[in-house]
Amino acid sequence: MYVSAISLEKKSRELPHNLPPEVRTLFSREQEIAAIVYRNGVSTAKNVEDQMESPPTNASIRTMLNRLVRKGILLGCRAGTTGPILYVPALAEPFARCAAIKTFAGDFYGGDLDRLVKEISEFFARLPTLQTLLDNYHRSPPAEVEGLVGRMREIASMIYCKGMASILDVRAGIPEPLAASGIRTAMNRLVARGILRKRAGVRHQEVIYIPAIVTPPVRQLALKRLIDMRFDGSPEVALQSALQALHA
Repeated sequence: MYVSAISLEKKSRELPHNLPPEVRTLFSREQEIAAIVYRNGVSTAKNVEDQMESPPTNASIRTMLNRLVRKGILLGCRAGTTGPILYVPALAEPFARCAAIKTFAGDFYGGDLDRLVKEISEFFARLPTLQTLLDNYHRSPPAEVEGLVGRMREIASMIYCKGMASILDVRAGIPEPLAASGIRTAMNRLVARGILRKRAGVRHQEVIYIPAIVTPPVRQLALKRLIDMRFDGSPEVALQSALQALHA
């Protein structure tokens, strides 16, 4: 049985270097739990409890494991009819990359994977630099963003240049940062004005804000950010994942 085969010895608390980005952006407790499952390959709640430095209650661990299943970070199935629930990584690298491509296509291409494949192919042929794409954006930013003033313009411009951001990302990136509540209010006003959109992130209750006015410079800049962050800067790897997603 799987459970008896899993070593319960304390293992290194360092995060494995090959954890998917989605795991690295989790809050600390969820990240620790997910890292244990990814390191083990298969784990029960008891296995996780035994390998945590200062574990919460077993019930709390089960709650967090099930939350990670709902977020798509883990998969879970019961061992037999009465055995414990076994948790395994959901984000094996090819799967994770395809998931990232599909999310990005929904954010910037209306879900049209064919268009995304075509644009990645053009990236592969041109290999534009990030600075070139930033310059292209600054030459023709959306008029709605240019028409903003003060903090609103600062926040909107940052998100358009980054491709997407959470409240914490924005707070860390602006000089003389506001309180999180002030940034949230400003970002939600930008959503109400049709300048930003928002969707759920991978952290518990995290909200990700993305550009709502998707011009070609905005889309290409966001695509470059995705390729650099999720595909180690390789349009070839991104194209492979996009084709796999298209034909899945």
